[in-house]
Amino acid sequence: MEDETISVDELAAKVKRASELIEFCQAKLKSTETEVAKIISAMENAKE
Repeated sequence: MEDETISVDELAAKVKRASELIEFCQAKLKSTETEVAKIISAMENAKE
């Protein structure tokens, strides 16, 4: 973006899209973290 000249509207759209992607990725990471924790917990309980 530093070398490009874009309009304020284009910039706003890019920032909005980036925000949506960040939110999606954070939700996916949280979901994966929860799933991995469940799997580890199940494995630990199976050892006992």
